[in-house]
Amino acid sequence: MNNVTFSGNSAHDGAGCANDQSNPILVNTTFSGNDVTMYGGGMINTESNPPLTNVTFYENSANASGGAIFNEKSNPILTNAILWANSPDQIVDYGTSNTTATYSDVQGTVVFPGTGNINQDPLLVHELLPYDGSFTAMHALEEGSLAIDVGNPDLASCPAMDQREVPRPLDGDGEGQKRCDMGAYKFGTGIIFIFLPLVRR
Repeated sequence: MNNVTFSGNSAHDGAGCANDQSNPILVNTTFSGNDVTMYGGGMINTESNPPLTNVTFYENSANASGGAIFNEKSNPILTNAILWANSPDQIVDYGTSNTTATYSDVQGTVVFPGTGNINQDPLLVHELLPYDGSFTAMHALEEGSLAIDVGNPDLASCPAMDQREVPRPLDGDGEGQKRCDMGAYKFGTGIIFIFLPLVRR
Protein backbone atom coordinates (compact mmCIF):
# COMPACT_ATOMS: atom_id res chain seq x y z
CA MET A 1 0.00 0.00 0.00
CA ASN A 2 1.43 3.33 -1.16
CA ASN A 3 0.20 6.84 -0.32
CA VAL A 4 -2.62 5.71 1.98
CA THR A 5 -4.22 7.35 5.04
CA PHE A 6 -6.08 5.46 7.76
CA SER A 7 -7.95 8.00 9.89
CA GLY A 8 -10.89 8.19 12.29
CA ASN A 9 -11.57 4.46 12.46
CA SER A 10 -12.79 2.63 15.57
CA ALA A 11 -12.66 -1.09 16.40
CA HIS A 12 -12.08 -3.61 19.15
CA ASP A 13 -8.48 -4.22 17.95
CA GLY A 14 -6.43 -2.73 15.11
CA ALA A 15 -8.63 0.18 14.05
CA GLY A 16 -6.36 1.30 11.23
CA CYS A 17 -5.03 -2.04 10.05
CA ALA A 18 -5.39 -5.56 11.48
CA ASN A 19 -2.92 -8.08 10.09
CA ASP A 20 -3.43 -11.78 10.83
CA GLN A 21 -0.77 -14.07 9.33
CA SER A 22 -0.08 -11.48 6.65
CA ASN A 23 2.81 -9.24 5.70
CA PRO A 24 1.48 -6.15 3.90
CA ILE A 25 4.10 -3.73 2.59
CA LEU A 26 3.25 -0.16 3.61
CA VAL A 27 5.09 2.86 2.18
CA ASN A 28 4.25 6.57 2.65
CA THR A 29 1.27 5.74 4.87
CA THR A 30 -0.36 7.80 7.63
CA PHE A 31 -2.28 6.44 10.63
CA SER A 32 -4.05 9.26 12.47
CA GLY A 33 -6.86 9.49 15.02
CA ASN A 34 -7.79 5.81 15.07
CA ASP A 35 -8.95 4.27 18.36
CA VAL A 36 -9.68 0.82 19.78
CA THR A 37 -11.27 -0.53 22.93
CA MET A 38 -8.38 -2.97 23.45
CA TYR A 39 -5.12 -3.31 21.45
CA GLY A 40 -3.43 -1.60 18.49
CA GLY A 41 -4.97 1.81 17.88
CA GLY A 42 -3.16 2.22 14.57
CA MET A 43 -2.24 -1.39 13.80
CA ILE A 44 -2.34 -4.86 15.32
CA ASN A 45 -0.13 -7.66 14.02
CA THR A 46 -0.80 -11.32 14.81
CA GLU A 47 1.78 -13.75 13.39
CA SER A 48 2.60 -11.03 10.85
CA ASN A 49 5.83 -9.29 9.86
CA PRO A 50 4.93 -6.21 7.80
CA PRO A 51 7.68 -3.90 6.50
CA LEU A 52 6.69 -0.28 7.18
CA THR A 53 8.71 2.41 5.37
CA ASN A 54 8.22 6.16 5.81
CA VAL A 55 5.03 5.73 7.79
CA THR A 56 3.55 8.15 10.33
CA PHE A 57 1.52 7.06 13.37
CA TYR A 58 0.08 10.13 15.12
CA GLU A 59 -2.57 10.51 17.83
CA ASN A 60 -3.96 6.99 17.66
CA SER A 61 -5.22 5.47 20.90
CA ALA A 62 -5.93 2.15 22.60
CA ASN A 63 -7.75 1.64 25.88
CA ALA A 64 -5.48 -1.27 26.78
CA SER A 65 -2.08 -0.91 25.07
CA GLY A 66 -0.34 -0.43 21.76
CA GLY A 67 -1.56 3.06 20.92
CA ALA A 68 0.29 2.95 17.60
CA ILE A 69 1.19 -0.74 17.10
CA PHE A 70 0.48 -3.92 19.07
CA ASN A 71 2.33 -7.11 18.11
CA GLU A 72 1.63 -10.74 19.04
CA LYS A 73 4.03 -13.34 17.64
CA SER A 74 5.01 -10.68 15.10
CA ASN A 75 8.16 -8.90 13.97
CA PRO A 76 7.40 -5.74 11.98
CA ILE A 77 10.25 -3.78 10.41
CA LEU A 78 10.09 0.02 10.62
CA THR A 79 12.33 2.27 8.51
CA ASN A 80 12.19 6.09 8.47
CA ALA A 81 9.04 6.02 10.60
CA ILE A 82 7.43 8.48 13.03
CA LEU A 83 5.40 7.25 16.00
CA TRP A 84 4.34 10.17 18.17
CA ALA A 85 1.51 11.25 20.51
CA ASN A 86 -0.14 7.84 20.42
CA SER A 87 -1.85 6.81 23.65
CA PRO A 88 -1.09 5.18 26.04
CA ASP A 89 2.14 4.07 24.29
CA GLN A 90 3.74 3.65 20.88
CA ILE A 91 4.79 0.02 20.31
CA VAL A 92 3.96 -3.03 22.40
CA ASP A 93 5.73 -6.31 21.64
CA TYR A 94 3.81 -9.08 23.39
CA GLY A 95 5.43 -12.43 24.13
CA THR A 96 7.98 -13.39 21.49
CA SER A 97 7.33 -10.36 19.27
CA ASN A 98 10.22 -8.08 18.32
CA THR A 99 9.89 -4.81 16.41
CA THR A 100 12.94 -3.74 14.40
CA ALA A 101 13.17 0.03 13.93
CA THR A 102 15.92 2.03 12.24
CA TYR A 103 16.18 5.76 11.48
CA SER A 104 12.82 6.29 13.17
CA ASP A 105 11.40 8.76 15.68
CA VAL A 106 9.64 6.80 18.42
CA GLN A 107 8.32 8.64 21.46
CA GLY A 108 9.25 7.11 24.80
CA THR A 109 11.26 7.49 27.98
CA VAL A 110 14.39 6.28 26.15
CA VAL A 111 15.46 6.08 22.51
CA PHE A 112 13.98 2.99 20.85
CA PRO A 113 16.77 0.45 20.20
CA GLY A 114 18.12 0.51 16.65
CA THR A 115 20.44 2.39 14.32
CA GLY A 116 19.67 6.06 13.74
CA ASN A 117 16.60 6.22 15.99
CA ILE A 118 15.66 9.40 17.86
CA ASN A 119 13.17 10.41 20.55
CA GLN A 120 12.41 14.04 19.66
CA ASP A 121 9.14 15.86 19.01
CA PRO A 122 8.86 15.71 15.18
CA LEU A 123 6.86 18.96 15.12
CA LEU A 124 4.03 17.52 13.07
CA VAL A 125 1.29 19.88 11.95
CA HIS A 126 -1.68 18.87 14.10
CA GLU A 127 -4.29 19.14 11.36
CA LEU A 128 -4.64 16.17 9.02
CA LEU A 129 -4.64 17.86 5.60
CA PRO A 130 -3.86 17.19 1.95
CA TYR A 131 -0.84 19.20 0.84
CA ASP A 132 0.21 20.56 -2.54
CA GLY A 133 -2.55 18.91 -4.53
CA SER A 134 -2.26 15.52 -2.84
CA PHE A 135 -5.25 13.19 -3.01
CA THR A 136 -4.60 11.91 0.54
CA ALA A 137 -4.29 13.72 3.87
CA MET A 138 -1.18 13.68 6.07
CA HIS A 139 0.60 15.52 8.86
CA ALA A 140 3.31 17.80 7.49
CA LEU A 141 6.62 18.43 9.23
CA GLU A 142 7.10 21.96 10.48
CA GLU A 143 10.29 23.88 9.77
CA GLY A 144 12.94 23.00 12.35
CA SER A 145 11.71 19.44 12.88
CA LEU A 146 14.51 17.08 13.91
CA ALA A 147 12.93 14.43 11.67
CA ILE A 148 14.05 16.33 8.54
CA ASP A 149 16.94 14.78 6.58
CA VAL A 150 17.72 12.13 9.21
CA GLY A 151 16.27 9.04 7.52
CA ASN A 152 18.45 6.17 6.35
CA PRO A 153 21.44 7.70 4.49
CA ASP A 154 21.39 4.75 2.09
CA LEU A 155 19.30 6.33 -0.65
CA ALA A 156 18.30 2.87 -1.89
CA SER A 157 16.02 2.67 1.15
CA CYS A 158 14.38 6.02 0.36
CA PRO A 159 11.09 5.80 -1.58
CA ALA A 160 11.21 7.78 -4.83
CA MET A 161 8.32 10.00 -3.71
CA ASP A 162 6.60 10.98 -0.48
CA GLN A 163 2.87 10.58 0.26
CA ARG A 164 1.96 13.70 -1.72
CA GLU A 165 4.17 12.50 -4.62
CA VAL A 166 6.96 15.00 -4.07
CA PRO A 167 10.19 13.40 -5.32
CA ARG A 168 12.69 12.12 -2.75
CA PRO A 169 15.37 12.64 -1.66
CA LEU A 170 15.51 16.41 -1.15
CA ASP A 171 17.78 18.67 0.85
CA GLY A 172 15.15 19.66 3.39
CA ASP A 173 17.37 21.32 6.00
CA GLY A 174 19.49 23.36 3.60
CA GLU A 175 22.77 21.72 4.59
CA GLY A 176 23.63 20.64 1.04
CA GLN A 177 22.87 16.94 1.35
CA LYS A 178 19.84 15.16 -0.08
CA ARG A 179 18.40 12.64 2.35
CA CYS A 180 15.10 11.04 3.34
CA ASP A 181 13.03 12.48 6.16
CA MET A 182 11.32 10.33 8.75
CA GLY A 183 7.61 9.85 8.18
CA ALA A 184 5.27 9.94 5.20
CA TYR A 185 5.84 13.63 4.42
CA LYS A 186 9.02 15.04 2.90
CA PHE A 187 9.79 18.59 4.02
CA GLY A 188 10.72 20.85 1.12
CA THR A 189 9.50 21.58 -2.36
CA GLY A 190 9.71 19.65 -5.55
CA ILE A 191 7.88 18.76 -8.75
CA ILE A 192 4.55 17.14 -7.98
CA PHE A 193 3.13 14.61 -10.40
CA ILE A 194 -0.66 14.49 -10.48
CA PHE A 195 -2.29 11.99 -12.81
CA LEU A 196 -5.87 12.72 -13.88
CA PRO A 197 -8.17 10.16 -15.48
CA LEU A 198 -8.38 10.10 -19.27
CA VAL A 199 -11.72 11.40 -20.52
CA ARG A 200 -12.86 10.15 -23.92
CA ARG A 201 -15.39 11.96 -26.05
